[in-house]
Amino acid sequence: MITHHDELVAISPIYQALLETAHDQQLAQALGQIVTPHGTYLAPGNHEEYGNLNQYIQYLNDAGVKVLDNQTTMINGLKFIGVNYGSTTTSTWLQQVLHELDIQVSQPTILIKHVPSNMEIVEQFGIDLQIAWHTHEWQVRPWPRIVRKIYGIYAYGMQAIGQSIIITTSGVGTRWPPQRIGTHSEIVIITLIKW
Repeated sequence: MITHHDELVAISPIYQALLETAHDQQLAQALGQIVTPHGTYLAPGNHEEYGNLNQYIQYLNDAGVKVLDNQTTMINGLKFIGVNYGSTTTSTWLQQVLHELDIQVSQPTILIKHVPSNMEIVEQFGIDLQIAWHTHEWQVRPWPRIVRKIYGIYAYGMQAIGQSIIITTSGVGTRWPPQRIGTHSEIVIITLIKW
């Protein structure tokens, strides 16, 4: 991901939502160097939970990245919601966390949730947009077919469920094996329009 630093700087995003992965101090510092007018936000994914999550969060906080670990923040009337991976593994847990975060249907909302699952709960809470990554558009063929069987239409791309939209990106990183065959890395640019 560090190799994409210059690309992100060139885009000049207003907001930046990171879906994962900040395993070390060097990476966290590189992410913190990408200055956006309204900040950089991350919701912990499963890879962070494999190691010392508190240490990763400290690296990110030190670098100026705001970690939304089952938390919300308001920016110019837009509510960002970050839900960690562990809270999204069952629909009951996700429903409980969203209920505790007091989501208001009248507020425009963006949910940063690592896994593209439990979309019926997301839609039930009236969330406008969810951004996800977990699937990596699975890096090596034939894995994408298996991932699509697990996550259905939400495995990759932009989909709607009721009034909610989900965007699942393949991201720029990899997991084991550290390569991509038949899939691609991407930085997704989302333009928000007030209406």
